Amino acid sequence: MKSIQNVLIFCSLLFSTAILGCQNIADDVAQQVIAKMDSTESKIIEKEVIVEVPVEKIVEVEKEVIVEVPVSLVTPTPIPTPIPTPTPQKPASFELECDITSNPCKLALGTLEDATYIVNPRSTYDPGLSIITEYKSDEINLTWNICNPKSTPCWKDGSAEGYAAVIAQPHLNDYSEATEKWIPSLASVGWEGRITYTHKIVFRTPDTLFYWDYNPILTVSEPEGRTVEFSFKNWRAEDPND
Repeated sequence: MKSIQNVLIFCSLLFSTAILGCQNIADDVAQQVIAKMDSTESKIIEKEVIVEVPVEKIVEVEKEVIVEVPVSLVTPTPIPTPIPTPTPQKPASFELECDITSNPCKLALGTLEDATYIVNPRSTYDPGLSIITEYKSDEINLTWNICNPKSTPCWKDGSAEGYAAVIAQPHLNDYSEATEKWIPSLASVGWEGRITYTHKIVFRTPDTLFYWDYNPILTVSEPEGRTVEFSFKNWRAEDPND
């Protein structure tokens, strides 16, 4: 028992000594730290710290700007429309044709000399003269001066003056450029296209034609305004009953 007590006392002494030793050590360390702190100057330690700060970035954005620019209006040159080439056609006929076998035509053409063509008052004559045209007989206008070169009138006042007339000759017409077909507007068969007509010209002398020598002149006109003239020569008026 006594041994146990001795042990306990020994242990207590060891523990007390240890605590005391630890306290002494701690006091020494504390005094060293304080002394070091007192002997050391305060220092400012600068440390570079990189901090990412969000920066507002300016971004250039292309902006569409509408600028009004004065524009001079240019009138486009029109493209000419091609003109179709017309099909060539035979020129319209308009002429006088004189039968070279008739005496009036021979005298007019100078193939019969030193002769006269005798005519009587109140008489009708076919001198062999024809007109070739594209107009019908009732569309032709005739001017007849039988008195040339005498003054008009060359007959007694109050008597019939005489005239020149156009007589159709259907059998002499040229239908080569026309087509015979049914024409509803006429309710009959007719010709469509260009017809070249040949008309005979006849004369009627005045009832009281004076007994003189004449060089009659005939002027033929068509609706388009074209005219053609024919001169006869050496006509002599006589009355077989006188």
